[in-house]
Amino acid sequence: MGERNGDLEVAIVGGGLAGLSAAVALGRAGVRVGVYERSTTLGGRAASRLVGDYVLELGPHALYASGAARRGLQGLGIEVRGSLPRPRAAATLGGRYHKLPMGAASLLSTSLLGIADKLRLGRLLSELQGPSSA
Repeated sequence: MGERNGDLEVAIVGGGLAGLSAAVALGRAGVRVGVYERSTTLGGRAASRLVGDYVLELGPHALYASGAARRGLQGLGIEVRGSLPRPRAAATLGGRYHKLPMGAASLLSTSLLGIADKLRLGRLLSELQGPSSA
């Protein structure tokens, strides 16, 4: 990063949602921006592939199906399509299909996570739902 001809320049490493959102916001503010991405496509893990009749999600990007993330993307002029996963949604890991957890009970029984990961996730979720210390 540096100053060239009095214009601020910013280099953003990563062309995922965060990097692209930052680039759009900075560009709108008049900042010269360069986005550097190692992949041949932009979007990071927020991508889907159609395989036969199935839509395969490459990452957990249903987080912007509603709420603040959706409003933020729409504010950047990004068309948000999609919906929350269907109750029978599945993921592949190590060549095996696993039913996706859709609630606390199924989260405990999912084969996607080991016991240590389930405990960590449970702690994280309880912290997120607990009272704010701010």
